[in-house]
Amino acid sequence: MKKLLVILSAVVALTAAQGATHVFCGAGDNLWNPAVEPVDSPEAIESMLEWMNKSYGIDRIYWRALKEWSTMRTDGFAPENLECHGWWRLMVDKYDIDRVVVESAHKKGMEAFFYTGIYEHGLPPESWGPYFFEFPIRMQHPEWCEIDRFGERRAPGPISFTYPEARKALIDQYMKTMLDYNYDGINFYTYVENYGIRYEHEFGFEPAVVAMFNEKYPDVDLKKDKLTTEQAEYWYACRGHFTTVFLRELSFELRKNNKKLSIIIDAHEPDYCQPWWGMPIRGTGKIKMDYATWIKEGIVDEIWVQLGELEDQQRTLDMLLNLTAGTQIKLTVRAINPLDSRWNSYRKKGVTPIAVITWAKNGIESYTKKVETASSLDSANWMVKAQACRDIASGKISADSVDVNKVIKLLSDDHLLVRRNACAAMVVFARKDKSLLEYVEKALFDQDSCVRIGAIMALAKVNRLESVKTILKAVENDPNFQFQFNAVTALGNIGAVGEAEMLEALKSESSAVRKTAIHGLYKLVVLKKSTNVDGIFAAILPFAADVNETFEVRIRAIEQLVGMRGLISVENRGNLINLLSNMTEKEENYRLQLKAAHSLRYFTSLFPAAAYRLRARTALKNLFAQYGDASTRPDKAYGWRYVGNALRAFGADGYKVIREFHANKEDKFLAYQAWQVLYQVQDYAPKTKGFSLVDEETAVKNHEYAPEFPGWRAEW
Repeated sequence: MKKLLVILSAVVALTAAQGATHVFCGAGDNLWNPAVEPVDSPEAIESMLEWMNKSYGIDRIYWRALKEWSTMRTDGFAPENLECHGWWRLMVDKYDIDRVVVESAHKKGMEAFFYTGIYEHGLPPESWGPYFFEFPIRMQHPEWCEIDRFGERRAPGPISFTYPEARKALIDQYMKTMLDYNYDGINFYTYVENYGIRYEHEFGFEPAVVAMFNEKYPDVDLKKDKLTTEQAEYWYACRGHFTTVFLRELSFELRKNNKKLSIIIDAHEPDYCQPWWGMPIRGTGKIKMDYATWIKEGIVDEIWVQLGELEDQQRTLDMLLNLTAGTQIKLTVRAINPLDSRWNSYRKKGVTPIAVITWAKNGIESYTKKVETASSLDSANWMVKAQACRDIASGKISADSVDVNKVIKLLSDDHLLVRRNACAAMVVFARKDKSLLEYVEKALFDQDSCVRIGAIMALAKVNRLESVKTILKAVENDPNFQFQFNAVTALGNIGAVGEAEMLEALKSESSAVRKTAIHGLYKLVVLKKSTNVDGIFAAILPFAADVNETFEVRIRAIEQLVGMRGLISVENRGNLINLLSNMTEKEENYRLQLKAAHSLRYFTSLFPAAAYRLRARTALKNLFAQYGDASTRPDKAYGWRYVGNALRAFGADGYKVIREFHANKEDKFLAYQAWQVLYQVQDYAPKTKGFSLVDEETAVKNHEYAPEFPGWRAEW
């Protein structure tokens, strides 16, 4: 027996030395994309951690927590943005899912790391990004943000680590999170998710950075002179120096509390902070990642090599293995398939691959690590049953070998993931016999959110007329973002046969049902599944104008009406333009007003007559004028950008209006904001993946036209 224990101990020791497998889960991503594992209840989270731990030996989860994102200020007028943010808040307020993850992981002997962005603190609202979020700390202390060479534009994303008080505030905030939730460590990614930067050398001119640079180059004006390659590299190092200062101070606090510090570096260019996936420019500009110092001083406990080309990842790992030899610093690597044999040699050297389950294909997507059989449906193990259902859905188990009644029975199984995956399996059978959909439709009212979402996803693939009424009733029961959004997909796929039911649903007492019906009818139009385009338009139009309707329904109606603009009659186009102009002129809800104003940009080539164009342009001009020095508007810090961009879309006559504001000598904010619209462009630019890029020389030259800087408006 002793000999056996010795052997077993040796095996365990070898496995530990070689490294297990870790996993990353982004809560926000998983609460958006229903094709990946659900995290919308404590039971779903518990189940996810159970199969990962039991089937794959996962011993650590990096959790992109919701708490910090749900408490950020959000505004703007993108319906999906607002609805999803409300869904996140619900998950925090109802379940406290960040705490659920940590506690569940610890029960299973797993570590839980808090995953967040070291430079990701939101963006100033006049900037541009896929979200309108900003951390309170940036709004409360705009003077702590990284700035451009003119000391005017705040960088979209980072708090500057050059300010000791800013570092302390962030460290206090992180430590509170670490201790309150009992995370084992914190992991930082180093990119920012926004399109705000316009050229590589736009930001990083805080006084301490400039002073450090001038210690080495006293005769070089960092803000004005053209830098040599050597000088630019030193500037990036100066910026990176303060990141190291921050990490050193944070590491000290973490170690006092037995917590670990982990940071991600880019596989292709590890010397610099990461670019956001596939983007043409780093959202922060180049910042030196001084990993050699982090290793030498033992500041970090772990370095994670980000996803990239295999040869880049391996080259960076080889370099880090040499640097960390003889230290306790752990190396990890994000892998498309963490179980691939190509990582075996690195596992033996102590490197741990990381699976990423924000993607449907992640290398550990199977619950049981094998294809099941029809007999697996009778198993007492929930993972075996759930995987068998998945294998039926994917065709790996032939439906001809399966008794459909067994799958129907699993729709009532005790385990939520068995029920969810049974919905997917039923699609195979319902394609041949649509009467079987009654069982899937019942699952729309399951007690667990993830099962309801599984049912609506199934009905998006196969459906019948009777499904429409049931789906809309289910929306009334579950008015949350992820279910509603997939209900719209299902309604659109059902097609014109459901049109009458959706039109009738516009009369529902439930605002969630009205909103979903509006979105579903829009889908019929844009998918060209209905010929009643103008009839649908006329049915939706009153909802946008109705001041007694809910904000959520009105903004959804505007979104979908504008989306129909190229398909409706000239008369209805005129009706819509009049509505948007009227709302731009006098709508009391500022977000709806801004949505209407912004939407007018899409009609500049569609005005039925000159009078429509004149009215719209005049409405925009008058609205822009409300953002001046004396403005009391709730959106005064950013609304002007969207109104200004709408005027830009008008071309010559729109530019004429903006130039008049630019020339205004009496109102500093109007003049400066007009200059920004003209010369400091921030607008979504598809050709450059969202970034309004400009070369540095042009950007500096354009600043010569800037009027006096009026300061920052912190309120928004």
